[in-house]
Amino acid sequence: MESVTGSERAAAGLSASRQGLGRLYHVMAAASLLTALVAVTMGGVVRVTGSGLGCPDWPLCHGSVIPPWELAPWLEYLHRLSAAVSGVFILLLAATAFMRYGLRSRRFFMASVAGALMVTQAALGAFTVLSELSPGIALVHTGVATGLVGALAFIAAGAIRPRWLHEGVTQSNEMDGLRRLTAALGVATFIMVLSGAYVTRSYGAPLAFTQIPLCGTALWDMTEAQWIHMTHRAIGLPVGILMLATLLQAIAAKHRGTLVMVGLMALLLVFQMGLGIGNVALRLPPDVRATHLATAVLFFAVVMLLVGAHWRGAHTDEYGAALPGMGRRPFSGGLQ
Repeated sequence: MESVTGSERAAAGLSASRQGLGRLYHVMAAASLLTALVAVTMGGVVRVTGSGLGCPDWPLCHGSVIPPWELAPWLEYLHRLSAAVSGVFILLLAATAFMRYGLRSRRFFMASVAGALMVTQAALGAFTVLSELSPGIALVHTGVATGLVGALAFIAAGAIRPRWLHEGVTQSNEMDGLRRLTAALGVATFIMVLSGAYVTRSYGAPLAFTQIPLCGTALWDMTEAQWIHMTHRAIGLPVGILMLATLLQAIAAKHRGTLVMVGLMALLLVFQMGLGIGNVALRLPPDVRATHLATAVLFFAVVMLLVGAHWRGAHTDEYGAALPGMGRRPFSGGLQ
Protein backbone atom coordinates (compact mmCIF):
# COMPACT_ATOMS: atom_id res chain seq x y z
CA MET A 1 0.00 0.00 0.00
CA GLU A 2 2.87 2.33 0.88
CA SER A 3 4.55 1.67 -2.49
CA VAL A 4 1.39 2.52 -4.38
CA THR A 5 1.01 5.74 -2.45
CA GLY A 6 4.64 6.60 -3.13
CA SER A 7 4.19 5.99 -6.87
CA GLU A 8 1.11 8.15 -6.93
CA ARG A 9 2.96 10.92 -5.12
CA ALA A 10 5.87 10.70 -7.57
CA ALA A 11 3.49 10.87 -10.53
CA ALA A 12 1.69 13.81 -8.96
CA GLY A 13 5.02 15.55 -8.39
CA LEU A 14 6.07 15.05 -12.03
CA SER A 15 2.68 16.31 -13.22
CA ALA A 16 2.98 19.40 -11.02
CA SER A 17 6.49 20.03 -12.33
CA ARG A 18 5.34 19.87 -15.93
CA GLN A 19 2.34 22.05 -15.18
CA GLY A 20 4.66 24.58 -13.54
CA LEU A 21 6.87 24.81 -16.65
CA GLY A 22 3.78 24.78 -18.83
CA ARG A 23 2.55 27.93 -17.11
CA LEU A 24 5.31 29.79 -18.93
CA TYR A 25 3.49 29.13 -22.20
CA HIS A 26 1.92 32.59 -22.42
CA VAL A 27 5.31 34.19 -21.63
CA MET A 28 6.96 32.19 -24.41
CA ALA A 29 4.18 33.15 -26.83
CA ALA A 30 4.73 36.88 -26.17
CA ALA A 31 8.53 36.56 -26.23
CA SER A 32 8.47 34.58 -29.48
CA LEU A 33 6.36 37.23 -31.20
CA LEU A 34 8.43 40.16 -29.95
CA THR A 35 11.78 38.59 -30.85
CA ALA A 36 10.47 37.56 -34.27
CA LEU A 37 9.44 41.17 -34.92
CA VAL A 38 12.94 42.31 -33.94
CA ALA A 39 14.51 39.70 -36.25
CA VAL A 40 12.35 40.74 -39.21
CA THR A 41 13.09 44.41 -38.53
CA MET A 42 16.81 43.68 -38.48
CA GLY A 43 16.36 41.81 -41.76
CA GLY A 44 14.81 44.95 -43.22
CA VAL A 45 17.73 47.04 -42.00
CA VAL A 46 20.15 44.59 -43.61
CA ARG A 47 18.21 44.78 -46.87
CA VAL A 48 17.96 48.58 -47.16
CA THR A 49 21.61 49.11 -46.18
CA GLY A 50 22.86 46.53 -48.68
CA SER A 51 24.46 44.47 -45.92
CA GLY A 52 23.11 41.11 -47.07
CA LEU A 53 26.59 39.84 -47.87
CA GLY A 54 28.24 41.54 -44.92
CA CYS A 55 28.88 37.97 -43.80
CA PRO A 56 29.51 36.04 -47.04
CA ASP A 57 29.62 32.65 -45.29
CA TRP A 58 27.27 30.79 -42.95
CA PRO A 59 26.97 30.10 -40.03
CA LEU A 60 30.28 31.91 -39.38
CA CYS A 61 31.06 35.45 -40.50
CA HIS A 62 34.25 35.80 -42.52
CA GLY A 63 35.29 32.45 -41.06
CA SER A 64 34.98 33.67 -37.47
CA VAL A 65 32.42 33.57 -34.67
CA ILE A 66 32.88 37.32 -34.13
CA PRO A 67 32.56 39.45 -37.28
CA PRO A 68 35.13 42.09 -38.29
CA TRP A 69 34.61 45.56 -36.87
CA GLU A 70 32.77 46.98 -39.87
CA LEU A 71 29.14 48.11 -40.17
CA ALA A 72 27.87 45.68 -42.84
CA PRO A 73 29.14 42.48 -41.16
CA TRP A 74 27.79 43.58 -37.79
CA LEU A 75 24.34 44.41 -39.19
CA GLU A 76 24.14 40.97 -40.79
CA TYR A 77 25.54 39.35 -37.63
CA LEU A 78 22.95 41.09 -35.42
CA HIS A 79 20.22 39.94 -37.79
CA ARG A 80 21.41 36.35 -37.44
CA LEU A 81 21.71 36.72 -33.67
CA SER A 82 18.18 38.13 -33.32
CA ALA A 83 16.85 35.28 -35.49
CA ALA A 84 18.66 32.75 -33.28
CA VAL A 85 17.17 34.26 -30.11
CA SER A 86 13.73 34.14 -31.70
CA GLY A 87 14.32 30.49 -32.63
CA VAL A 88 15.15 29.60 -29.03
CA PHE A 89 11.93 31.17 -27.77
CA ILE A 90 9.89 29.40 -30.46
CA LEU A 91 11.37 26.05 -29.38
CA LEU A 92 10.51 26.89 -25.76
CA LEU A 93 7.01 27.84 -26.92
CA ALA A 94 6.55 24.37 -28.42
CA ALA A 95 7.99 22.72 -25.30
CA THR A 96 5.72 24.61 -22.89
CA ALA A 97 2.69 24.00 -25.13
CA PHE A 98 3.42 20.27 -24.97
CA MET A 99 3.91 20.32 -21.20
CA ARG A 100 0.74 22.25 -20.49
CA TYR A 101 -1.67 20.99 -23.12
CA GLY A 102 -0.25 17.71 -24.38
CA LEU A 103 0.83 16.26 -27.71
CA ARG A 104 -2.66 16.14 -29.21
CA SER A 105 -3.70 19.68 -28.35
CA ARG A 106 -4.45 22.46 -30.80
CA ARG A 107 -1.97 24.76 -29.13
CA PHE A 108 0.92 22.32 -29.50
CA PHE A 109 -0.05 21.86 -33.16
CA MET A 110 0.11 25.64 -33.76
CA ALA A 111 3.42 25.90 -31.90
CA SER A 112 4.77 23.06 -34.05
CA VAL A 113 3.72 24.92 -37.19
CA ALA A 114 5.62 27.98 -35.94
CA GLY A 115 8.63 25.76 -35.23
CA ALA A 116 8.52 24.31 -38.75
CA LEU A 117 8.36 27.82 -40.23
CA MET A 118 11.31 28.85 -38.07
CA VAL A 119 13.44 25.92 -39.26
CA THR A 120 12.46 26.65 -42.88
CA GLN A 121 13.30 30.31 -42.38
CA ALA A 122 16.75 29.49 -40.99
CA ALA A 123 17.49 27.18 -43.93
CA LEU A 124 16.36 29.84 -46.40
CA GLY A 125 18.52 32.44 -44.64
CA ALA A 126 21.57 30.24 -45.03
CA PHE A 127 20.71 29.49 -48.67
CA THR A 128 20.17 33.20 -49.37
CA VAL A 129 23.73 33.94 -48.23
CA LEU A 130 25.31 30.95 -49.95
CA SER A 131 23.48 31.75 -53.21
CA GLU A 132 24.82 35.32 -53.01
CA LEU A 133 21.39 36.90 -52.50
CA SER A 134 19.41 35.16 -55.22
CA PRO A 135 16.31 37.40 -55.59
CA GLY A 136 13.90 34.46 -55.74
CA ILE A 137 15.28 32.78 -52.63
CA ALA A 138 15.44 36.11 -50.79
CA LEU A 139 11.77 36.79 -51.62
CA VAL A 140 10.68 33.38 -50.29
CA HIS A 141 12.82 34.10 -47.22
CA THR A 142 10.82 37.28 -46.62
CA GLY A 143 7.52 35.48 -47.21
CA VAL A 144 8.28 32.75 -44.67
CA ALA A 145 9.48 35.34 -42.13
CA THR A 146 6.26 37.32 -42.52
CA GLY A 147 4.18 34.14 -42.28
CA LEU A 148 6.04 33.20 -39.09
CA VAL A 149 5.22 36.58 -37.52
CA GLY A 150 1.56 36.07 -38.46
CA ALA A 151 1.47 32.58 -36.94
CA LEU A 152 3.11 33.80 -33.72
CA ALA A 153 0.67 36.72 -33.47
CA PHE A 154 -2.23 34.29 -33.88
CA ILE A 155 -0.79 32.07 -31.13
CA ALA A 156 -0.13 35.03 -28.81
CA ALA A 157 -3.74 36.19 -29.17
CA GLY A 158 -4.97 32.95 -27.62
CA ALA A 159 -2.17 32.66 -25.07
CA ILE A 160 -2.29 36.16 -23.59
CA ARG A 161 -6.02 36.81 -23.92
CA PRO A 162 -6.17 40.43 -22.68
CA ARG A 163 -9.41 40.90 -20.76
CA TRP A 164 -10.21 44.23 -22.40
CA LEU A 165 -10.19 42.58 -25.83
CA HIS A 166 -12.21 39.47 -24.93
CA GLU A 167 -14.75 40.59 -22.35
CA GLY A 168 -18.17 41.47 -23.73
CA VAL A 169 -17.67 39.88 -27.15
CA THR A 170 -20.96 38.33 -28.21
CA GLN A 171 -22.14 36.35 -31.21
CA SER A 172 -23.70 38.77 -33.71
CA ASN A 173 -23.86 39.47 -37.41
CA GLU A 174 -21.59 42.48 -36.86
CA MET A 175 -18.90 40.40 -35.14
CA ASP A 176 -19.14 37.65 -37.77
CA GLY A 177 -18.65 40.26 -40.48
CA LEU A 178 -15.72 41.74 -38.58
CA ARG A 179 -14.03 38.32 -38.35
CA ARG A 180 -14.31 37.84 -42.09
CA LEU A 181 -13.01 41.34 -42.81
CA THR A 182 -9.99 41.04 -40.53
CA ALA A 183 -9.12 37.66 -42.05
CA ALA A 184 -9.34 39.17 -45.55
CA LEU A 185 -7.26 42.15 -44.40
CA GLY A 186 -4.61 39.76 -43.09
CA VAL A 187 -4.36 37.99 -46.45
CA ALA A 188 -4.25 41.27 -48.38
CA THR A 189 -1.56 42.66 -46.06
CA PHE A 190 0.58 39.56 -46.49
CA ILE A 191 0.41 39.99 -50.27
CA MET A 192 1.25 43.69 -49.93
CA VAL A 193 4.34 42.92 -47.81
CA LEU A 194 5.54 40.41 -50.39
CA SER A 195 4.96 42.83 -53.25
CA GLY A 196 6.93 45.50 -51.38
CA ALA A 197 9.80 43.05 -50.86
CA TYR A 198 9.72 42.26 -54.58
CA VAL A 199 9.95 45.98 -55.38
CA THR A 200 13.03 46.43 -53.19
CA ARG A 201 14.71 43.45 -54.86
CA SER A 202 13.93 44.51 -58.44
CA TYR A 203 16.51 46.74 -60.09
CA GLY A 204 15.12 50.22 -60.77
CA ALA A 205 11.66 49.48 -59.31
CA PRO A 206 11.86 51.45 -56.01
CA LEU A 207 12.23 54.77 -57.85
CA ALA A 208 10.55 53.76 -61.11
CA PHE A 209 7.97 56.47 -60.40
CA THR A 210 8.60 59.75 -58.61
CA GLN A 211 5.01 61.02 -58.72
CA ILE A 212 2.24 60.44 -56.14
CA PRO A 213 -0.31 58.89 -56.43
CA LEU A 214 -0.19 58.22 -60.19
CA CYS A 215 2.81 57.42 -62.36
CA GLY A 216 2.58 60.02 -65.12
CA THR A 217 3.43 57.40 -67.76
CA ALA A 218 1.06 55.84 -70.27
CA LEU A 219 0.34 52.16 -69.63
CA TRP A 220 1.75 51.10 -73.01
CA ASP A 221 5.02 52.94 -72.29
CA MET A 222 5.65 51.45 -68.85
CA THR A 223 8.78 49.38 -68.32
CA GLU A 224 8.98 46.15 -66.28
CA ALA A 225 10.35 48.03 -63.27
CA GLN A 226 7.48 50.51 -63.47
CA TRP A 227 4.90 47.72 -63.62
CA ILE A 228 6.43 46.11 -60.53
CA HIS A 229 6.30 49.42 -58.67
CA MET A 230 2.76 50.25 -59.76
CA THR A 231 1.51 46.76 -58.84
CA HIS A 232 2.68 47.33 -55.28
CA ARG A 233 0.83 50.64 -55.17
CA ALA A 234 -2.28 49.01 -56.64
CA ILE A 235 -2.25 46.28 -53.98
CA GLY A 236 -2.29 49.01 -51.34
CA LEU A 237 -5.71 50.14 -52.59
CA PRO A 238 -7.70 47.01 -51.55
CA VAL A 239 -5.77 46.98 -48.26
CA GLY A 240 -6.94 50.53 -47.60
CA ILE A 241 -10.53 49.68 -48.59
CA LEU A 242 -10.56 46.60 -46.34
CA MET A 243 -9.12 48.67 -43.48
CA LEU A 244 -11.90 51.26 -43.87
CA ALA A 245 -14.55 48.53 -44.02
CA THR A 246 -13.06 46.88 -40.92
CA LEU A 247 -13.14 50.18 -39.03
CA LEU A 248 -16.78 50.80 -39.95
CA GLN A 249 -17.69 47.23 -38.97
CA ALA A 250 -15.90 47.62 -35.62
CA ILE A 251 -17.92 50.76 -34.94
CA ALA A 252 -21.12 48.84 -35.76
CA ALA A 253 -20.08 45.95 -33.47
CA LYS A 254 -19.90 48.37 -30.51
CA HIS A 255 -17.13 46.52 -28.67
CA ARG A 256 -14.68 48.96 -27.12
CA GLY A 257 -11.64 46.67 -27.01
CA THR A 258 -12.04 45.62 -30.63
CA LEU A 259 -12.53 49.23 -31.70
CA VAL A 260 -9.28 50.20 -29.93
CA MET A 261 -7.39 47.47 -31.82
CA VAL A 262 -8.91 48.41 -35.15
CA GLY A 263 -8.17 52.08 -34.49
CA LEU A 264 -4.53 51.18 -33.83
CA MET A 265 -4.44 49.23 -37.08
CA ALA A 266 -5.84 52.23 -38.98
CA LEU A 267 -3.22 54.56 -37.49
CA LEU A 268 -0.42 52.15 -38.36
CA LEU A 269 -1.67 51.86 -41.96
CA VAL A 270 -1.89 55.64 -42.38
CA PHE A 271 1.65 55.96 -40.97
CA GLN A 272 2.81 53.20 -43.30
CA MET A 273 1.32 54.92 -46.34
CA GLY A 274 2.99 58.17 -45.31
CA LEU A 275 6.34 56.38 -45.11
CA GLY A 276 5.76 54.91 -48.57
CA ILE A 277 5.17 58.39 -49.96
CA GLY A 278 8.23 59.62 -48.09
CA ASN A 279 10.33 56.88 -49.67
CA VAL A 280 9.51 58.20 -53.14
CA ALA A 281 9.55 61.93 -52.30
CA LEU A 282 12.85 61.73 -50.40
CA ARG A 283 14.39 59.21 -52.83
CA LEU A 284 14.77 56.22 -50.53
CA PRO A 285 16.63 57.36 -47.41
CA PRO A 286 17.68 54.18 -45.52
CA ASP A 287 16.04 55.18 -42.22
CA VAL A 288 12.66 55.81 -43.87
CA ARG A 289 12.90 52.58 -45.88
CA ALA A 290 13.71 50.54 -42.76
CA THR A 291 10.85 52.13 -40.81
CA HIS A 292 8.51 51.49 -43.75
CA LEU A 293 9.38 47.78 -43.73
CA ALA A 294 9.14 47.47 -39.93
CA THR A 295 5.76 49.22 -39.81
CA ALA A 296 4.38 46.95 -42.52
CA VAL A 297 5.27 43.82 -40.54
CA LEU A 298 3.99 45.38 -37.29
CA PHE A 299 0.68 46.22 -38.98
CA PHE A 300 0.40 42.63 -40.19
CA ALA A 301 1.14 41.34 -36.67
CA VAL A 302 -1.58 43.51 -35.13
CA VAL A 303 -4.09 42.35 -37.75
CA MET A 304 -3.22 38.72 -37.02
CA LEU A 305 -3.55 39.35 -33.27
CA LEU A 306 -7.12 40.47 -33.85
CA VAL A 307 -7.76 37.57 -36.22
CA GLY A 308 -6.47 35.16 -33.58
CA ALA A 309 -8.54 36.72 -30.80
CA HIS A 310 -11.75 36.62 -32.81
CA TRP A 311 -11.13 33.20 -34.33
CA ARG A 312 -10.62 31.52 -30.97
CA GLY A 313 -13.58 33.28 -29.41
CA ALA A 314 -15.82 32.19 -32.27
CA HIS A 315 -14.72 28.61 -32.87
CA THR A 316 -13.70 27.07 -29.58
CA ASP A 317 -15.26 27.24 -26.16
CA GLU A 318 -12.22 25.82 -24.38
CA TYR A 319 -8.67 26.84 -25.04
CA GLY A 320 -7.33 23.36 -24.54
CA ALA A 321 -9.54 21.94 -27.30
CA ALA A 322 -7.93 19.32 -29.52
CA LEU A 323 -7.96 19.14 -33.27
CA PRO A 324 -11.00 17.48 -34.88
CA GLY A 325 -10.88 13.74 -34.39
CA MET A 326 -8.14 13.98 -31.77
CA GLY A 327 -10.25 14.10 -28.64
CA ARG A 328 -10.57 16.96 -26.15
CA ARG A 329 -8.74 18.12 -23.07
CA PRO A 330 -10.54 19.54 -20.05
CA PHE A 331 -10.60 23.30 -19.62
CA SER A 332 -8.94 24.48 -16.45
CA GLY A 333 -9.29 28.24 -16.88
CA GLY A 334 -6.53 30.72 -16.24
CA LEU A 335 -4.35 31.72 -19.16
CA GLN A 336 -5.11 28.69 -21.22
